[in-house]
Amino acid sequence: MIHGDECAVSNTFIKRWEYEPYLKMAKKYRYNTQVIECHGQWNNTHDVTIDKIQTMKKNWENHIHY
Repeated sequence: MIHGDECAVSNTFIKRWEYEPYLKMAKKYRYNTQVIECHGQWNNTHDVTIDKIQTMKKNWENHIHY
């Protein structure tokens, strides 16, 4: 971001506070941001247990635009 390059962040954030630092950095360097929430069912390629996935779904915090 310091050099003006485009970037993308992909992670398993489930709470806004987890990705808030990225939004603040984008604001600092005048980047337009887009948060994409995936909805649906996909194959699990990381061997995450069904129980863990269910816990993450239960704790999901929808993105709120400020």
